Amino acid sequence: MLQVLKQRVSHEARKTLDPTLFQKKEKDGEPHPFASRKDGAPTGTEWENLNDRRPWQFWQRRFYDFNVRSQRKRIEKLKYTHRNPVVRGLVSRPEDWPWSSFRHYATGEIAPVEIESDWTALRREREVHVINMPSR
Repeated sequence: MLQVLKQRVSHEARKTLDPTLFQKKEKDGEPHPFASRKDGAPTGTEWENLNDRRPWQFWQRRFYDFNVRSQRKRIEKLKYTHRNPVVRGLVSRPEDWPWSSFRHYATGEIAPVEIESDWTALRREREVHVINMPSR
């Protein structure tokens, strides 16, 4: 799913940022290699074969997805994510970054996007308990 998303985003970005890549004729007058296509554009795999024609790369090659399979790795990745705005000099403390989940994990603060955690599980249990209390 991410591969398709990244291909489509990079395709649209390339079309917008460098429309000359999609012209029907090459600069030397030769037909564009994808001129027979309806939109004149290569697929993701074909982009990989155009290294000599591609002046820039949209996505970083070093990115890869990583399945977190242990609590230790989960905490490691959360710490990295929470520290990133500080390392980049955007804020002085992780809790100062408005879009961070740091405050939620530290205090249980309700965030704009709900995060599944022990805090939310406890809050849900309390809500269910209050709803199911018999009235007197």
